[in-house]
Amino acid sequence: MRPVSTDDAAFIIKLRTDPELGKHLHATSPSVDDQIAWTRRYYERQGDWYFIVEQVSNGESHGAVAIYNYKAANTSAEWGRWILKRGSLAALESASLVYDAGFDRLGLTLMYSRTEDVNQHVVSFHTSLGSALHGLVMGPDGERWTEQRMASVRWREIRRTLEKKISAVATVVNR
Repeated sequence: MRPVSTDDAAFIIKLRTDPELGKHLHATSPSVDDQIAWTRRYYERQGDWYFIVEQVSNGESHGAVAIYNYKAANTSAEWGRWILKRGSLAALESASLVYDAGFDRLGLTLMYSRTEDVNQHVVSFHTSLGSALHGLVMGPDGERWTEQRMASVRWREIRRTLEKKISAVATVVNR
């Protein structure tokens, strides 16, 4: 993962406006200029870290993910804005890198995700990583979000077991 830049605007728009990939995300303007402006505003926000997921071997962009809604009082933050291009095998490793960044680099003790309740594929993915179901959160327009949480102590236990899976995927990708 690397920090997002304004040069990533067209890539992010391509992902977020894809009808299938973006169907569970907040609406996004199709304008690259709007994305550049959004990114510039993001640079000014405290407690918000936005990344591009890249393949190390060739620098190819695979997606985007963020850590945001940082709460200093309980050293927690949400992770989301997660989107990967079609056919990418970066899901497991990018999720792992987000947790590593949050817990090891930012010193968080709790990270949570909120996934649209009907997006059972992603809810199941978070569950498979060991995220604990916290409950449903209602959005301002009646949307339902499943909140799942991961504590730093739990992540350290889980991380060791995922290393073999991540290595196996990396072997396939680098063939």
